[in-house]
Amino acid sequence: MNTPLSLSPLIPALIGAGAYTPDPRDAARHAQLPPQALADVRRARVELYCDHKAQALLCIRAALILLGDSPEPVSPALMGSLAQAAWLARQGRYVAAEAALDAVLAGMEQPILSTH
Repeated sequence: MNTPLSLSPLIPALIGAGAYTPDPRDAARHAQLPPQALADVRRARVELYCDHKAQALLCIRAALILLGDSPEPVSPALMGSLAQAAWLARQGRYVAAEAALDAVLAGMEQPILSTH
């Protein structure tokens, strides 16, 4: 015989979660990064994993160009990690290059925090 789960502690948590609304200004600023740049970084990671160094470098280069041309300011640390990933891939240090791309993806996927 199964014991029924008490829903009483869950109800306030669901109400609290439903009341959360993110600041639309933060989402608007985050949305200005080129989505294709994010796709290029993700694809570069897959290409490195599949040992396709040339294709990975092309994807990283495309992402660097898109982010460099972006109207939204891009963190120098993010651009540096992306350039480092390219350098590491050219040196055949694929695990380190993948780690650098993971750092780039984390920086691109997290919401931009407002400063007000």
